[in-house]
Amino acid sequence: MQYHVSASATDVALDALERILQVVSSSKRPAIALPTGKTPMPLYEQMALLSNDVKASLAAVNWFALDEFLCKDIDHESSFRYFLESRFLRTVNLPPSALCSLSAVTDAPDVEAKAYEERIAAAGGLDLAVLGIGLNGHIGFNEPGTPLDSRTGVRQLTEKSRKANAYLFGDDLDRTPTSAITMGIGTIMSARRIILLATGQSKVPAIASLLSLQSVTPDFPASVLLDHPDAHILCDRAAMGLEV
Repeated sequence: MQYHVSASATDVALDALERILQVVSSSKRPAIALPTGKTPMPLYEQMALLSNDVKASLAAVNWFALDEFLCKDIDHESSFRYFLESRFLRTVNLPPSALCSLSAVTDAPDVEAKAYEERIAAAGGLDLAVLGIGLNGHIGFNEPGTPLDSRTGVRQLTEKSRKANAYLFGDDLDRTPTSAITMGIGTIMSARRIILLATGQSKVPAIASLLSLQSVTPDFPASVLLDHPDAHILCDRAAMGLEV
């Protein structure tokens, strides 16, 4: 697990974008998992600035959403599917069909999860998983205590995770879903390469915890990256607790 510290969130985004484009150019049809949330927003903003030729190359990728809320009455605009449609697909001129995602309103989440694993396998497995990190160390929506070999499935969300995502629901915690469906820790660890993004002072405790760990523990899911052969933590100075 390697750390790469940049001056700002924009620099982290540019570093991540360069790594994504390396994967895009190294395989005929790679499979890449993308996150949602505030941290990757600068990444998608930088993607929007790519030349049309580079944007065209992104059409050769099997794009997968990392996770999704599980809530039958969710407004589409609050879903992670909409987040990626509006901030990623539209800005790089890709059609909705370019993104595989999990259903927020499925009546059979276990069937949905199994089918998603099958789609990932059919794409040859993930070449790259792009992650964020929660304050409690969650990756995807795999909260502390999630089995380290878990595959895609349903997770109950902690209050911390719900508060972190309440902005998508008008900062109304009562409207924020209590569960989600997500790629599992085992699914993520099967990716050939992983990059984890962490920016801003709010990520200091999570990164400090990750730096302090010497072994993997389900109490801090991101610790599994210690055992991954090609994992890169991309931080800005603020997330490392350094002067900006």
